[in-house]
Amino acid sequence: MNFANIKGLLGRGLRKEPAGTVAADRRLEDEWRRGLKTALYAFVLSRLLILFAMGIAFGYAEHRVDPQRPTETVRIFSPAFFEKLSGVVLQGDAGWYLGVAERGYEKRAFDTTQGANWAFFPLHPKLWRAVIRLGFAPPLAGVLLCNALFFAALVQIWRWVRRILDEDAATRAVLCVALWPTSYIFSLPHTESLYLFLLASSLLAMQNGRWGWAALFAGLCSGTRVTGIFLTPLLWWQSRNSLHLRKRIALAGLATFGLLAFMWILWRKCGDPLAFVHIQPAWGRANGNMLGSLQRFVADPLLIAEPWNSVWISIASIAVALGATLWLWRNGQVSLALFTLASVLLPWQSGSLMGIPRYMSVCVPIFLALAAGLKRPSRYLEWLLASACLLVAMSAAFMMGESFAMT
Repeated sequence: MNFANIKGLLGRGLRKEPAGTVAADRRLEDEWRRGLKTALYAFVLSRLLILFAMGIAFGYAEHRVDPQRPTETVRIFSPAFFEKLSGVVLQGDAGWYLGVAERGYEKRAFDTTQGANWAFFPLHPKLWRAVIRLGFAPPLAGVLLCNALFFAALVQIWRWVRRILDEDAATRAVLCVALWPTSYIFSLPHTESLYLFLLASSLLAMQNGRWGWAALFAGLCSGTRVTGIFLTPLLWWQSRNSLHLRKRIALAGLATFGLLAFMWILWRKCGDPLAFVHIQPAWGRANGNMLGSLQRFVADPLLIAEPWNSVWISIASIAVALGATLWLWRNGQVSLALFTLASVLLPWQSGSLMGIPRYMSVCVPIFLALAAGLKRPSRYLEWLLASACLLVAMSAAFMMGESFAMT
């Protein structure tokens, strides 16, 4: 596949000039060059911050185990550090995804007496298994895959925001994503990097009127996370003035094929095509009181974190998402506002705040609104500094095995 085909896969932009003209090609190449440059800067900066934080946490943990060992001898790129990091990489959901990658889904009659891997969507583990088969160890394969996808996602986000707002806003959006307080998850073998890339690519394709590509990326999204299904009504609405009804129906079908394929797999394995929903109570998630978490926060606002829940960051993530929804609505982006609201309400309706920061970190329209709201340089700098500090703290907590940093 040559470079031109790769650019086409990621979503070629709309052109005022006829396709193939020198001016159009130069404009596209210039866009790619600037997008890649900005994404690379944000990627390297954020990943170095995460490595630094994890290195400090590793040194502290080593000193706590052996107080006689001087912390000055801590080295980030040491065998001991990488050994610890390899274990940390497979914590939490990553271990379940690896199980799916290596052994597939559990084959037994459905029940909720214990957690089962039916809750985990198939596209990410299938890609992970493909990289493992290239000869990489599972932790390294997962890290390489997710970092590559995250970098590609940053490029797509930059291109999408640039087409809606401007280049400066696109740069702000990319840095806000890269320095989000839980963005270390994008370097770990979870679904976030894959979902972020697919969602950004689908939104970019919609913006460019490339409906076939938009539906394909949406279909892959629906095979990555359940919230990917919300792209179907978004695609239906966005294409209302461009396509005939039959084509829109066909695209809607394509946009759901990932979820339908997963349901077929579950039906064969456990007899319940909706097992990914019905198994949630076994994972501590069920339809609950959405306001209960807010009431607990008001009752005890000094509670920063609890097991499997970074309370303050979760509450702040919901506030940011709802603020972004309001901004999108007021600025005429009604379909994006509804998509964002649905992406917030689905995990929140369980009555638990577990995983909320991660769910919000992949909701791309949030960062469109942030980029617009942080136009003033002083406000933008304050946001980045606060976010980067939280990222360092959460990365260190994750390295030390704190459960609230694993959600």
